[in-house]
Amino acid sequence: MSDASQLILAFVTLVMGLIFLGTATLAVTRFVRSSRLRFKPRRHAIFPGDPWRESGRRLHRRSRS
Repeated sequence: MSDASQLILAFVTLVMGLIFLGTATLAVTRFVRSSRLRFKPRRHAIFPGDPWRESGRRLHRRSRS
């Protein structure tokens, strides 16, 4: 019985460790994505697409001329 209980304990600890690792990785990835998404709109809010439009207009002017 002791061998069986040890095997069960080892299996349970392995499963719990895998679950913990999975949840930790998910939390880290979500935090990184949320922080990146939060920082990006702030940078774009300072320049709301104007440099992109200017570059596009310059390219169009160059191609036309």
